[in-house]
Amino acid sequence: MQDEILKDNILSNAKLIGTVIPNLNKCAGEIIIIKIEDDLISCPRSLSYFAKDVVCLKNLGINPVIIH
Repeated sequence: MQDEILKDNILSNAKLIGTVIPNLNKCAGEIIIIKIEDDLISCPRSLSYFAKDVVCLKNLGINPVIIH
């Protein structure tokens, strides 16, 4: 059962990534605002994942601004 759920999540994420990647080039050089909530800040693991995502955006030429 858990294997099926994991497989569904992986497929869902792959589809999402497939739709997002072609549009990322359109955002290069743009500033994007990302609002974060207390829940994210209070969870070190989630905050670590979030920080890695922000770095990826920056590496793609997108300029994220984080607000709380």
